[in-house]
Amino acid sequence: MKPKTTPPGEVGLSPEGINTTMRYGKYSTPPQAASIPAHSQALTCRRCGCIATPLVQPGSGPHWHAAACQHCGGFMQWLSQYPPAEREARRAVARNNAPPTAPQVAYLRALGDAGPAPVTRRDASERIGALLAAREVQP
Repeated sequence: MKPKTTPPGEVGLSPEGINTTMRYGKYSTPPQAASIPAHSQALTCRRCGCIATPLVQPGSGPHWHAAACQHCGGFMQWLSQYPPAEREARRAVARNNAPPTAPQVAYLRALGDAGPAPVTRRDASERIGALLAAREVQP
C-alpha cells in the first residue's frame, strides 16, 4: 500500500499538526507521542538545519527511542534510556572489563612500547596517553 502523497510545495498535516508527507517507519504512520517520554534538549536536524526540541519516536531493534525533527521528520539521533551519569558509569565498567582492541595494541607497538600486552582497554588507553605525554616532553 502506497502512502498518501501531496503535491510538491504542499505539506500534508494531520489534525494534530504532524507532517504526514514524511515516512515514519514501516507503515508510514506518524509517531504516537502520548506514550513516549519528552526530550528537553534542542538538537540540530542534519536534513533541514532546524534547531528545535525533537519529536521522540519509538526505537527499532536495540535502540530505545529515536529523536526526529519536528519540521521535516528527519532522523536526528538515537536516544538512550539511561541518564548521562549512569551511561558514563556503564561505559567505564565496560572499558575496565573489555580486552584491548587490535588498533590499540598496534598503536602501542608503533609508539615503541616494549612492555607486556595490556589487559584491558583502559590500561591500553593509559599507556598510550603516557607514551604520547613522554614524547611531548622530550625536545
